Amino acid sequence: MAVLNRIKSIRGKPDRHTAGSLRTAQSLFYRGRSMSHQIGYRGLFVFCIVACLSAAAMTPATAADRRGSQLFEGMQATGKPAMVIAGNEGCVYCRQIAAELDSNPQLAPFVAQMFVVKIDIGDPSWQAIKQEFQYDGSGIPAVLFVRADGTLIYGEPGKPADMQKFLAGLFEKAGKLLPPEQLKLMSRDGRKLKTAVLRKDWATVGELATQHGGTGSYAEWPLAFTQAGEQLVQQATESVAVAAEQLADEATRPQGAIALVEASIDYETYQPASEIVVAAIEQARQGESEALLAEALSLSKGVQAERTKNRGAAREVYAAFLQEHADSQLAPLVSAKLKSLGG
Repeated sequence: MAVLNRIKSIRGKPDRHTAGSLRTAQSLFYRGRSMSHQIGYRGLFVFCIVACLSAAAMTPATAADRRGSQLFEGMQATGKPAMVIAGNEGCVYCRQIAAELDSNPQLAPFVAQMFVVKIDIGDPSWQAIKQEFQYDGSGIPAVLFVRADGTLIYGEPGKPADMQKFLAGLFEKAGKLLPPEQLKLMSRDGRKLKTAVLRKDWATVGELATQHGGTGSYAEWPLAFTQAGEQLVQQATESVAVAAEQLADEATRPQGAIALVEASIDYETYQPASEIVVAAIEQARQGESEALLAEALSLSKGVQAERTKNRGAAREVYAAFLQEHADSQLAPLVSAKLKSLGG
């Protein structure tokens, strides 16, 4: 549940930064100024790295910290990576990198798809970044390339010989950039995702993960939907494993049969998870639990009604089952369900 629990506390409001509203964050792009003109940005990225990425307790107290927070929110909102160049005023290669990024038309498509930040190596913020990413290089310029989810893709000293080839290789690992309209829709549906997780409404989570997951983007919400789908697969795997253990023990066989039915309802909207449950049910049908499982599956409509808060319909299904299968091993469990629903 770690991933889904983390979705509950996602920071910021990504929709505020999508669909062309990234002027503040985009103003942090470096566009050919000298290193001395960039000294005001020395604390720019440290808030992002130390506070946002590692969830450390830090309150942004300076304008640079606030810009760092805006930068990270921009990365999360758009899926754009960040290129960090650390050096000093006397660094010739630092100026060469900056000039090339600013004036080389072959690099313009890459520059438009990333944030570029310069940091002075004499500032404590650089030491914090080095520690965060366990970067032990000593030469300058130090070049770091950070994916939108905070993963360090590249961290080495020295100016790359072929910047176009260098950036092309990094962008292959940086994820897909999605259109602002698609990100805006995901941000809106992200609120539905958080609500569904809080309510343990796995069917809705599955629908949203199917619709928005697996895009290859590392922006905040696309990544959250993808991780939600991965978590559903993990939960389904764990659920059928527990059910298999229960079915193997005669004393807990009824609980195992009911658990498989509940799992089939919970995960039916997300195909990778549903396939796991279907395979487990088919396997159970081959054993001595076949008849019991058939009875349990007849309760599916009742379980579905429970999940959708249709208590009346659930009561009808459970009451009808008890009338027809009063001597079933499942009867005590169904009676308990009926009682919990006020029947």
